[in-house]
Amino acid sequence: MSGYKPTYIVAGTTPPNAKFQFSVKFRLFSPDSEAGRGVPPLSNLYFGYTQAALWDVEDPSQSTIDTTYMPELFFATHTAPRAHEQLRAAAIGFQAGVQHESNGQSGEDSRNVNYVYAQPTLYFGDPGGLNGQVGPRFRAFFSESDDNPDIPDYYGHLELHAAVRFGRGLQVAAIGRIGENADRGAIQIDVSYPLKQHIGGEVDVFLHVQYFNGFVESLLTYQEHHETLRVGISFVR
Repeated sequence: MSGYKPTYIVAGTTPPNAKFQFSVKFRLFSPDSEAGRGVPPLSNLYFGYTQAALWDVEDPSQSTIDTTYMPELFFATHTAPRAHEQLRAAAIGFQAGVQHESNGQSGEDSRNVNYVYAQPTLYFGDPGGLNGQVGPRFRAFFSESDDNPDIPDYYGHLELHAAVRFGRGLQVAAIGRIGENADRGAIQIDVSYPLKQHIGGEVDVFLHVQYFNGFVESLLTYQEHHETLRVGISFVR
C-alpha cells in the first residue's frame, strides 16, 4: 500500500468550508511474484481508492454535506528519467483505468458515475531543482445513472493535470476541467510546502492551500458553482 492522490484536510470561510481527502493504491502483482515475472505488465496493475468529504463546520445539524467514494482499477507505468538538453531528466508516463464514483446516498440525493480514462504525462526538469509534469486526461462515460444523467456535461471529457516543484520544497499543482460548455468547467489549484524541516518528526507534513472555482466539487452538488479558498495540512501531495 502507498499514497496515491493527495491526502489532506483543509478549511475556509465559504460553505462548504471544510474538505477532507484520503487516497491509497495497492499494487496487485509484485514484480518479484510468479505472475509479475511471467507477465511483466501485470506488475503495473493497481487498485486505487480515494474518498473525499465536504463539511459545513458552522452548522452542527449538517456536519457532512457529501462524501464521494472513488474506487478504481488502473495500469500505470513511466520511463526512467533521461538526460535531455532542453527537457532535463525528462520521462514519459502513461496511466489508464476504469473508475466508479458514488456518494452512497439514496433517493433524490443518490449520485453515481462510471468512466474509463487514459492519461499520458510528460515529466521534465531537474529532480533536485525546478521540475514538474503535465498531462491531459481523456474520459469516456458508460452506464450513466438516471440520478444524474447530465453529469458528463459538467464533469467533461478532458482534464489537464500539471505541477511545478522547486526541489523538495514548494509545489504548485493544478487540475483544469472543460465541461460540455466552457462555463461548466472547473479549476483547482493546490499549493503545498513541507513543514517537516521546521517542526521535526518522522511524518511528512505540508502546509496546504487549495483554491477551487467551478462545478463538480462533489457529486451531490455537481450542478452548483463553487468558489472557495481553503487552508490546512496534507500528508501526501
